[in-house]
Amino acid sequence: MTATVFIDANLVDAEGIRHGWVMTEAGEITAVGEGEYQNSEENVSIISLGGDYLAPGFIDLHSHGGGGGSYANSAEIETALNFHEAHGTSFSYLSLVSDSPENLRKQTDAIRTLQKQDPRILGVHFEGPMISPAKSGAQSPHWLLSPKDFGIEATIELLCYADYVTIAPELPGALEVIRELSARGVRVAIGHTDCDYETAILAFEAGAVAVTHLFNAMNPIHHRNPGPVLAARDYEGVIVELITDGHHLHESVVSAAFELFPQRIAVVTDAISAAGAPSGDYFLGDLAVVVDAETATLKNTATLAGSLLTLDSAFSKIISYRVPFADAVTAFSSTPAKIAPNGVRIGKLEKGNNSKLLRIEEDLKLMTIN
Repeated sequence: MTATVFIDANLVDAEGIRHGWVMTEAGEITAVGEGEYQNSEENVSIISLGGDYLAPGFIDLHSHGGGGGSYANSAEIETALNFHEAHGTSFSYLSLVSDSPENLRKQTDAIRTLQKQDPRILGVHFEGPMISPAKSGAQSPHWLLSPKDFGIEATIELLCYADYVTIAPELPGALEVIRELSARGVRVAIGHTDCDYETAILAFEAGAVAVTHLFNAMNPIHHRNPGPVLAARDYEGVIVELITDGHHLHESVVSAAFELFPQRIAVVTDAISAAGAPSGDYFLGDLAVVVDAETATLKNTATLAGSLLTLDSAFSKIISYRVPFADAVTAFSSTPAKIAPNGVRIGKLEKGNNSKLLRIEEDLKLMTIN
């Protein structure tokens, strides 16, 4: 098989920006170098990027669908994946909202079948049902569960169906569940939570590694009760999701987050099936959603129901907020890669990693290569 070398590129990832080249073959990065490409191997295809940026494939840790397709519907998964790939997403966790345990298992089984042949799918994300009724957002209260009431072992068994789980740590039994899930290799995020600072810290000590859409569906920062946001800031290594669609968070809040969480931000879409689809009536789980040109809200309310965001739009928004370019790219690649399953090598331009890369043109257009 012929190797491909991308030359005259500005390589960008968590290591910063440097002029250089990347060689790929058989789906893998086989060499990376700075400066001009000097080697003269035979059977090498050389492609000049003309000084454009070359970044690792972008990763979305939290998306429910897009392009009219929902990840909860087996017949629509590829539609949604293709839509998001066309808008800069190389790898995704497929997110499911709270539902009956039976339905969550069925939806997961369908995703697993496709995952075996589609490397774009990192795994399954359960955004519930072990979340706070007080902070449920656009999730049906009917399906919310408490670990203690459902049963600790039953909760662990259900949530182990997923690879990445959002849980409210203040629920009775939640800390025990977080501890066991983490020991079994499931990535745990706190979110949709009414917890305080101290409980969030306990969750991180138990093994939680992330926060689902920081600031949204949780207690805000208060000068005497700092809440989960500053708990995440204070606990080294915790990754925080941000939805940067201009509706979930003010520009100033996004800028502050990049200062509070250097190289710990993962920008996510939290997109629903209506992303990229016409305005009108949709569903998120079993809740009715109304979609206009910019937002999705629960019917007859002002509650945001996910987003209509794509990663290319999110990236442009971040750059318009004057976030440094390398920091922005890191938030879409190297940082979310830390939540990827063990053995999945993505998020950096280094030998042995997946060769699905992004070319970023001067106008910030994202083009998937390889």
